[in-house]
Amino acid sequence: MNNLLQQGDFHIFSFNKKKYVFLSGSQQILEISNPTMDAYFKRCAGRDDGNTLGDTTIDKVTETLKSLCTVPSACCEKQKQDMLTLNVTHGCNMSCKYCFASTLQDRKSVMSLSVAQNAIANMLEGNPDSERYTIYFFGGEPLLHKQFVRDVVEIAKEEIIFRRNKNVCFLLNTNGTLIDDDMMNFFVQEKFTVTVSIDGPQKVNDANRVFLNGRGSFRRIAENIEKLKKGGVDFNLRATISPKNTRLLETFLFFESMEVPYSYAFTIDSDVKDRSTTHFDANGIKTIDKQLGEVMNFFTRKFMGKENIYCNDFQRNINRLRTKSVRYQGCAAGRSSLIVDEAGEYYPCQNMLSYQDMSVGNVSEGIDNSRLQLFRSKEVSQLASCRQCWAKYLCGGSCEAERHLLGQESKDWKQKCKMIRLEWKHLIHSYIKLNDFINNMSNKHKIIDYEKFERAGA
Repeated sequence: MNNLLQQGDFHIFSFNKKKYVFLSGSQQILEISNPTMDAYFKRCAGRDDGNTLGDTTIDKVTETLKSLCTVPSACCEKQKQDMLTLNVTHGCNMSCKYCFASTLQDRKSVMSLSVAQNAIANMLEGNPDSERYTIYFFGGEPLLHKQFVRDVVEIAKEEIIFRRNKNVCFLLNTNGTLIDDDMMNFFVQEKFTVTVSIDGPQKVNDANRVFLNGRGSFRRIAENIEKLKKGGVDFNLRATISPKNTRLLETFLFFESMEVPYSYAFTIDSDVKDRSTTHFDANGIKTIDKQLGEVMNFFTRKFMGKENIYCNDFQRNINRLRTKSVRYQGCAAGRSSLIVDEAGEYYPCQNMLSYQDMSVGNVSEGIDNSRLQLFRSKEVSQLASCRQCWAKYLCGGSCEAERHLLGQESKDWKQKCKMIRLEWKHLIHSYIKLNDFINNMSNKHKIIDYEKFERAGA
């Protein structure tokens, strides 16, 4: 029977003794509460279980479900670049075990002011109509070269604010060990948003984030975080979750106790580091599955108790489920943002920096559009490996760099996709709990509207 929903159009799951379907594209989560709908989805999955549905019923249900599964068309995108990331240096005063940003050969290389100035000029020339531009200082560790950061800010202000009467905002990513009073005052004065990398409580952080001499970095980072709080700097935290972090709930309890907004990401597989520090194998994914359930339950309880939640990712993803938003690309690589390395080479994102064959141009000659199209993030509808995945419009195809580095048909890439689906599974469970909680608190309306869905199976 061809007139059925396809595998990538839906996902059936059970939760709290109820059965649900997630409709990919419309992003709706609906409870399966009548036998006809249950039998229909079993037919879609190739399991009839002795239930016989007539062609008329199948056509009716399929027609209704396809109307619910309609994916909004992506907006026609005008190519723009109003965010510029400057990789100040690959050098770093730390040697994090999972990080491939720094090598012995390039440790002393630093971006020149002329490279930064040309990159800013190219951004302005290529996108003159934007009212707001963003410059992001990255590394390595950009605060190894504080005067460079100060000088670039002056150049950007002159070119963007004074000459063009436009707005510019500044971001900086740091390991948090080199922040002094002068830089904190500078951050406040220039309205920087600073991201500090820290992986969790001391034992978790110091398992990977170590200085060049092997000593853990936690104490110094924690001290500087307190200074940033007292100094009034706008900042957030970022955790990298490695396969060696087997205490995930403890890690998130720590971050919530800090009372600072934060985000997290899992390590990116690297062929230049010990795989045990970057790669989640089958056992690691099984462990993460259990721990993510504990973490999402923790956030759900906080929400129900009307407590502040500082995890940006949880709030953003629950809101995406609430608003049923569709993600067309996995990231901004090569779209609204480009990164420039110390030599003036353009890359779609920082995760591609260590691979010279992913360069898409340079500040002297400009962008090679054919190479940009090759390495920029793709529309998820164009990705053959995503078509049969129910979560494709939640993750948008995920990280473009990893897709190239691992190969989208490789076992490692499929493991990454499995992790993404597990994370969304637990987020959906939390959403259902929160939806039921809100509905019980107020019967005026329901977030999930089942009426049309139920009529199809009547």
